Amino acid sequence: MASHGAKFAYFGGLVEGAAALDPLMAALAVAASLVGTSLARPVLERLSDAQFRTWATHIITVIALTYIAQGSYLLLR
Repeated sequence: MASHGAKFAYFGGLVEGAAALDPLMAALAVAASLVGTSLARPVLERLSDAQFRTWATHIITVIALTYIAQGSYLLLR
């Protein structure tokens, strides 16, 4: 029961902040997620497990390095 309360508190805060969200931007985000999910399926089905792990590792590393660079820039600014 406590986990449901925690979820309610967390997602309730997100819903409260959603009032400031532009409806057009929200619709575009939903559409992009649907298109991305549909287009990714054939690609993922062609990848072997090893290829998936390699690509995932590279993508996560690039994202992490981007955040580290951005954080470093903000700290040194």
